[in-house]
Amino acid sequence: MIRVVIVDDHVFYREGIRTILSSGGDFEVVGEAAHGDEVMDVVGEVRPDVVLLDLGLPGRSGLSLLPEIRSRWPEVAVVVITMDDQSSSVRTALQRGALAYLLKDAGASELQRALRGAVERQVTLSSSLSDRVPALLGGQDRTSPGSGPYHLTPRERSMLDHLARGHSNAQIAESFGVTPKTIRNQLSLLYTKLAVTDRSQAVLLARDRGLG
Repeated sequence: MIRVVIVDDHVFYREGIRTILSSGGDFEVVGEAAHGDEVMDVVGEVRPDVVLLDLGLPGRSGLSLLPEIRSRWPEVAVVVITMDDQSSSVRTALQRGALAYLLKDAGASELQRALRGAVERQVTLSSSLSDRVPALLGGQDRTSPGSGPYHLTPRERSMLDHLARGHSNAQIAESFGVTPKTIRNQLSLLYTKLAVTDRSQAVLLARDRGLG
């Protein structure tokens, strides 16, 4: 079972998420928090597999909680679910360690897939955001690439190794058993996390910081 903590300040939304997860068959809701100041205590007490985190919370914001959750409990995956579709929020959440960024119009199956993927350390963007990956990259700050901190998954580190070996997207896709388009999108998300623009910068940064 995938143990989940739901963090959202609307009780009806939390109840709806519970219903969606119960229909999945492999989820167990082990805790809830309605206020940003409650989150760290709840996560520390139940140690879930995944925290489903809203950004717009009373008290501490989801974005301020993200790096602290990832720092204290690196084994706990964080999936953001929010109404905030601003590119800057998406970039910041990914850079601070979120493994998925979903909008609240996501369907039940999309939410369940993102949670399962997070446990496997796969990065997921809401389907309504996936076509905006180039725009998400285009607006990021290029003045200080690679300033960190980094919260890379084993898959992302493996992708960096492939880049360092000079492998093409098609070769990387074959290695992971996915399509080149999937790799292209995942690399774009990786570049966002690293605050770089292309594979050359990513490889240089990985070598400099020992990320591969």
